[in-house]
Amino acid sequence: MFCTVKKCTVTFPKLMTNKQTGLENVNIGGDADINISQEIHHKPNKLADKIGVVPQSGSIVNIGTLIVGDRPNDLQSEKFTHDQSFYNNLDDLEFYCKYGESIFVGREADLAKLNKLLQAQSQQVKDLPMVLIAGMAGIGKSELAWQYAKLHLDDFTGGVGIVDGLQFGEEIRDFMQPRFCENRDLRYEQTLKAQVAEGWQKWQEFCGAERSALIVIDDVTDYHEQIAPYLPNISGDRCPFRFVLTSRSQLRNNLAMLEIEQLTTAAAVQVLRQWADPDEGR
Repeated sequence: MFCTVKKCTVTFPKLMTNKQTGLENVNIGGDADINISQEIHHKPNKLADKIGVVPQSGSIVNIGTLIVGDRPNDLQSEKFTHDQSFYNNLDDLEFYCKYGESIFVGREADLAKLNKLLQAQSQQVKDLPMVLIAGMAGIGKSELAWQYAKLHLDDFTGGVGIVDGLQFGEEIRDFMQPRFCENRDLRYEQTLKAQVAEGWQKWQEFCGAERSALIVIDDVTDYHEQIAPYLPNISGDRCPFRFVLTSRSQLRNNLAMLEIEQLTTAAAVQVLRQWADPDEGR
């Protein structure tokens, strides 16, 4: 963080005290100019350490431009200085309460299959890379997707978002807004479809040529109504986005699918044992 003091005049009164007021018209970055009053609780000539001038009683010191800070030329966008956790919502309270402390065993083979399917989809260029996790209610589709995302966070440095299929348009917009569109309110666009389209564009720009991103769309019931209108239109030769959907149905015929089954007896017994004695699985 740095600030720039532009063309200000500091007047030192004839009777100097240990409490002074100075510094005005401070530019704090960008185009924002504000007027501030700063109290200096130091000996009068301590200001010379900052401006390189020793003022005399009753004198006026003209300051052209004073840079305060240790990185005056660092104009890098703030979004590139966030911690990586800023670009995912896996630990949001809603998801953490569901899966963060859960016992997850017996799905190692499904995790491997999911990764293999998604990698294969990423190699084709005709459609968006997308895999559906299908299975009956309560079998563990959502948790499998969450665990996969958590396990592969380092592979998706462009961001990882989990959203609900029923409100996909609104939720993906709200996920993108603070992370990739902090300088523009997407809601200024007239339609939800236009808002989401601009968000995808900014997210793709963030990913660039190196980063990939994962989007988990949970509990989809109608692909063509809920999901299709709000998917990204990719510009360029590279698609940075990978999609994992969960649903109780197959949704569409040409979608790569991982259908998961009930846990094996051995895995189910292990879950019960760890539930009864949490220290057993550690």
